Amino acid sequence: MLTSLLLAAALAPAPSVPFAAPSPAVAAAAPVARTLQDGRPDLVIIAGRRDSEVPIAGTLVEARLDRVVIEVDGEEKSYDHTKVLRVQLNRLPVEFEDGRKHVKAGRYAEAVEAFSEVARTADRAPVQAAALLEAIGAEVGMSSADPAAIGRARALADRFVSEHGDHRDVPRARRWQARLAHVEGDTGVAIDRYSALLGELSGAEAAVGYEPILCLEAGLAGAHAALDAGENDRARDLFANLEEAATAVASARDADDPVAIEAEAVRERAQLGEGWILLAGGQGTQAESFFKSRAKRPEDGGQLSTALARFEARMGLARSYEAAGKLRDAQVEYAAVSATAFGAQDLVARALLGLAATTLELGDTEARAQARLWLEELLKRFPDTPSARPGRELLATLGE
Repeated sequence: MLTSLLLAAALAPAPSVPFAAPSPAVAAAAPVARTLQDGRPDLVIIAGRRDSEVPIAGTLVEARLDRVVIEVDGEEKSYDHTKVLRVQLNRLPVEFEDGRKHVKAGRYAEAVEAFSEVARTADRAPVQAAALLEAIGAEVGMSSADPAAIGRARALADRFVSEHGDHRDVPRARRWQARLAHVEGDTGVAIDRYSALLGELSGAEAAVGYEPILCLEAGLAGAHAALDAGENDRARDLFANLEEAATAVASARDADDPVAIEAEAVRERAQLGEGWILLAGGQGTQAESFFKSRAKRPEDGGQLSTALARFEARMGLARSYEAAGKLRDAQVEYAAVSATAFGAQDLVARALLGLAATTLELGDTEARAQARLWLEELLKRFPDTPSARPGRELLATLGE
C-alpha cells in the first residue's frame, strides 16, 4: 500500500503552472513593437438570448472592470461588464506571439523579454495589460530555476495594478500580488492583500468586475498565510468570515450552479479552520480526532461533501500525525494527497514537502534520494506556492 502510494506521488501528472512578468534587463529603450499581425480581429463575447454567446469582432479599445469597448467598422460599441463573457485579443504584435511560443518551449527568459517589450511599446492599453500578465507568468515559470524571478514577478504585478488599475484583469493581478508576497515570505503583506480581496465581497455579490470565487479563494489563502505567520487569532477571524461569505454565495444560487458548487467547497474548507487552529495551538490530539472524522467519505459517514475539502482534511490529519511523532502514518497521508489531489496545487505542494520531510526523518533506505526527487518535483511543478521556499531550503540541506 505505502509503496504504491509513494510511487504514485512520484509519477503523478503535473497540473499546468500559471505564468507571469517582464525582467529589468528589458527596461532599456527598445524599438517600437513590430507590425501588428493582420487577419483575425479581436473578439468580445457577450451574452445573448437563451444562454447563447454572441461574438463581436473588431479592435478592442478598452477592457475595464465596468465595461468593454470595441471598435467595429469605425464605430465604438460599449458593453456593460455584466454582458461580457470573454475577451479575446487577436490583433497582437509579433513579439506577443513570440512570447507565447517561448513559454510553450520553456524558454521563459526569452518570453519575459518579448512580453516586456510589448508591455512598453504597444499602442493599445489592453495589449499592454495582457503582455504584463503574460510576463508575470513567464517570470513565475522561470522561478523554478531562478528564485529571484518571484520578486521580479511581484514587481510586475505591482506595476499592473499601478498602470492598469481599472482593467478587467486587475483582480487577477491583485491575486498575484498577494500570492507572490506569500511565496516570498512577506506574510504580513500577503495576509492584508488576501483579506482585501475577500473584502470585495458584500453578501452574495462581489464588487464590479470581481468574481465571487476569486474573492473566496483569496480569503482561504489568507487564513492559511495567517497560520504560517503564527497569527492564530487572525486566522480564526478569517476562517469565520470566509465561512459566512461562502455560505452567502452558495445560498444565493441554484445548487447545481458551478459558482455554488465551488463556494460550497470553500465553505467546507473554511470549517476545517477549527482543526488547523487546534493544531497551531498545540492541541494535536484534538486536531487528529477532528481531521480524522472529516477525512472520511460521505458513504463512510464523513461530514464533507466536496473532494477538495476531504483532501484538505487528510492534509490536516497528516500534519497532526507528524506533530504526534506518528511519522509513518503521516507519510502515508502525505503520499495519498500528493498523488490524488489533482487541481489543488497548494495542497499537492504542501503534501510533497511533508512527504520529503517525514521520509528524511524516518531515515528509510534511499530516503535522501526520494526526498530530493519530491522536492525537485515541488520546485519544478509548483514554484508559485508557499511551499516552494521551505522546499528549496530543505533541498539545500541535502547537498549535491
